[in-house]
Amino acid sequence: MLLLFGGVCNCRYYVMVLWSLRCLSLDATTEDRYDQVSSHGYAWGYIGSCIPFIACLAVVLGGPSFGLDMGTGMKVAFVITALWWIVYHSSC
Repeated sequence: MLLLFGGVCNCRYYVMVLWSLRCLSLDATTEDRYDQVSSHGYAWGYIGSCIPFIACLAVVLGGPSFGLDMGTGMKVAFVITALWWIVYHSSC
């Protein structure tokens, strides 16, 4: 049973890698603008990562003002992170 589970996880990993490579193979710009587009994408990635981070901090640290205890706030933060990850990876 454990061997079967490991095989399924291994297959899912390779599918995820191939899907990510598909996203990387898109032509986004001309060759003379590679650096500019790359640096803007990198910067927007960092800015975008602040959105779920701030939301998670608000839920965990400000949970008592919403009526949530720390444990429930952590669970909600994990759900926010998972949803953000799913939306980000499905957009490619």
